[in-house]
Amino acid sequence: MYELTKSEYEIVNLLWTHDRPLSRTEIINLSPNRTWKPNTLHRLLNSLIEKGIVSVDGIVRTGGKFGRCYTTELTQEEFIALQMQNGIANTKKPPNSFLKVFSSFINTKDKSINKETLNEMMRILEVKIEEIE
Repeated sequence: MYELTKSEYEIVNLLWTHDRPLSRTEIINLSPNRTWKPNTLHRLLNSLIEKGIVSVDGIVRTGGKFGRCYTTELTQEEFIALQMQNGIANTKKPPNSFLKVFSSFINTKDKSINKETLNEMMRILEVKIEEIE
């Protein structure tokens, strides 16, 4: 399970939002509500690299200096799925806990879960069943 600090999550979310590698300068500029100093941001990025969530994706020239660009190793959806899987695995609930969580998602009053969404979910499940057989 990936345990992120609030600041780490903000950086990863920024990378997801922009869906492209970002330099430290860009991360600072795209975070106007944060006052990260370069050393603080450097430590946060290194921590994310150690956790395997962020990686270096090349070098760019910013001003007169060269700097690294950072990208995520997981999509936001993959990250959420892993968090959920690990959360379920770490509970003392019976093995069918995943089914209960899945069922609760489907049975929410969220209007985005419509017939089209359910049909797509069924298609994904059918593909997975074929893979298992």
